[in-house]
Formats: sequence, structure tokens, C-alpha cells
Amino acid sequence: LGQPVTVFCHRSGLHAIARGRREAVARNVRMTRTLRHPGILKYLSHQDEGSEATYLITEQAVRLESRLAELDVLEISVGIYKLLKSLDFLHTKCGISHNHVRLESLFVGLDGGWRLGGFEFATAGPPTADFLAATRALRDPA
Repeated sequence: LGQPVTVFCHRSGLHAIARGRREAVARNVRMTRTLRHPGILKYLSHQDEGSEATYLITEQAVRLESRLAELDVLEISVGIYKLLKSLDFLHTKCGISHNHVRLESLFVGLDGGWRLGGFEFATAGPPTADFLAATRALRDPA
């Protein structure tokens, strides 16, 4: 690829919850590959190893959580503003609901800009009660 990248490795198991996890990972890859916006993690490639693992390759980024203590109030305010612009893009232009915005789905790119990732639970339109119930164990592991 000739550029710095981040590789996300999603390993799957064989038990029942693993099937839901594989579906969520496939959704994340599909959404990351399709969506183009400066505030969304940039897809570069992916490799699917079937039931073993899936690798998602994106622009180089680190979890926001690892940089949060270094940021001042202005940088955090700008980051939140840009996050809201990304969510507005998803909702108004794409008709997509992220459904899982949390520190683990926020990243910082090489330019210092915040990026939204983690589309494992994204849906077209608002999520249904059935979808939220079916994915609860994956979204909020005990």
C-alpha cells in the first residue's frame, strides 16, 4: 500500500454468539468500505479468512481513548463538533444509524482529526427493538 495503515483483526469462534459477531464484523467492513466522509475512518482494504478471522485495513489511526488525556478543551470541542458533523452526514445523507458511538469507535488520524469507526451495529434507518435485543450481548458484553 505504500502508506502507514492500521490493521484491525477480528477473530471469530465457533459458538452461537460468534455467528452474530461475524455478522457484525462483516457489517463493519461493508459500511467502512462504502462510506466516504472526512470524519469517517478511511477504508483501504480487507481480508476475510472465513470463520477464522477478518482483517480490516484503514488509514493509520489510534483510538481516541489513548490520546484523550493529551488534548485540551478546544481540541476536544473541535473533535466533538466534527463527530457530530459525521453523525449528521450518516443520518441525513446516508439514512444510517451508527447505534454504538462510544470511545472504542472513535479514532484519531495522522492529521489529528477525529474519525468515526466501529460500524458493527449500524443500520439503515433507526434500529428496531428486535435488532437491539438481538445485539445486546455483543454491544454490551458483561
